[in-house]
Amino acid sequence: MMSTSRALVLAFAVTILIGTLFLEIPFSHSDRTPTSFVDALFTATSAVCVTGLTVVDTGMEYSLLGQLTILVLIQVGGLGIMAFSNLILLAAQKKLGLASQMMMGETYGDTFSMRPAFLIKWIFLYTFIIEGLGALLLYVRFSSQYPFVQAVWLAVFHSVSAFSPTV
Repeated sequence: MMSTSRALVLAFAVTILIGTLFLEIPFSHSDRTPTSFVDALFTATSAVCVTGLTVVDTGMEYSLLGQLTILVLIQVGGLGIMAFSNLILLAAQKKLGLASQMMMGETYGDTFSMRPAFLIKWIFLYTFIIEGLGALLLYVRFSSQYPFVQAVWLAVFHSVSAFSPTV
């Protein structure tokens, strides 16, 4: 049986590898020329680990497919970090003494004692609500400068990328 930490590392590595392969293909670039493996790997790793670092201008270099790949990687990375960190806290709760459990309960409220499946659903719901509200506010700003579809895309992309690194 694989340990939780190894499963987490493997999940991130596989996600980064898949993202790298998507970012390497010519259709992921606005000029249809493939990028180097190292640049694609760096961008995918940065997106999954929600650091926000890039070696190229995402809006200029990547096509819609490339930008969508980066958006999915950011979302998967952000949700993965939130979900796994909370599951680790829940697992640690069983090993804590009563005083430590009470302190964690005061710090994290009811979420600290939730069932894991319910907690994961709550994390996803909370994330999508906050990102949706952010996208709505950004759309109001972008709608005066861009056509409808582009304003929606920019609002969603920026909302997701702004929320995920705050984890």
